[in-house]
Amino acid sequence: MNTANQTVGSAVMRAQRAFLVCASIALCGTAAAAGTPVGTVIENTATVDFELGGTPLTLSSNTTSITVVERIDVAVTLQSPS
Repeated sequence: MNTANQTVGSAVMRAQRAFLVCASIALCGTAAAAGTPVGTVIENTATVDFELGGTPLTLSSNTTSITVVERIDVAVTLQSPS
């Protein structure tokens, strides 16, 4: 049986969750907006630390790289005969 306090508490929790989701999306969009200069080489290596039978182990992947290329903005305009 739901009481009034449980109903209000649930509504507050939903509002807080919605606010956090919106704030997270807004902050992620801002971080992604910064441009990386053309020609920049980005290298990435994944590393994992774990234990196997009580023995600590570390594994690393091969290093991969990608070079940032120029982004071309294209504007398409419909041209129909008049």
